[in-house]
Amino acid sequence: MEKYIFFVSLLIVLTGCTKIGTERIDANKDKINESMLLESTTENEEDVTLLSDVVSYLVLVNKEKGLPSTYMPDDLVVPQVLNVDYQVSEAIMMRREAAQMLEKLFQTATNEAGYTLLAVSGFRSYEAQAKLYNEYVQTYGQIEADRFSAQPGHSEHQTGLAMDVTSESVTKQLDQTFGETPEGQWLEKNAHRFGYIIRYPEGREQDTGYMYEPWHVRYVGVEPATEITEKGLILEEYLAN
Repeated sequence: MEKYIFFVSLLIVLTGCTKIGTERIDANKDKINESMLLESTTENEEDVTLLSDVVSYLVLVNKEKGLPSTYMPDDLVVPQVLNVDYQVSEAIMMRREAAQMLEKLFQTATNEAGYTLLAVSGFRSYEAQAKLYNEYVQTYGQIEADRFSAQPGHSEHQTGLAMDVTSESVTKQLDQTFGETPEGQWLEKNAHRFGYIIRYPEGREQDTGYMYEPWHVRYVGVEPATEITEKGLILEEYLAN
């Protein structure tokens, strides 16, 4: 785990602030090579299972299950929660129900425990993810990039149901040590009350395909989230039952 924490922290330092988690694109960087972008978004097309029911709150998006490149939720709204700049921003858009429940989650964290949670990154389009992923591949190589970044069409952020969350305890960054903070521990224990799960939990890296991300919460609905949390499942296992 120390290796993972060091790797994530190093990436954050190298790429600036919260880049590995937020996976924002630096507008000042050189444009991504177009041929490389095209290759990454098409080379695995035959292996991708495009989902017919992408609007379901239980939609499964992982390394094997992908979303259509044209998919964008039609009910995106801006949740009335604070981002890392202590503002409400379009960069944290989510689907309406997920946004409403995120507002309740953040407010309860403050009311019950006195914690201030901050939203980092919500909906991200296929095109934005494609450019971002290729940027990471160019910098770190595909093997390393695949450990922490989704290929285009395979990011939960495209569903509008995922949010990256942080706090001042980790200087508003997305770091695995967030899971050790009071805010991170509260989030892990209480997210299910509002329909959210920790999508990439510690110890399940081989099953999810991604490193531990205590900051990445995914909306699935209260009942599924409660069962997933209480039974120690990941979303794939819940849907397989």
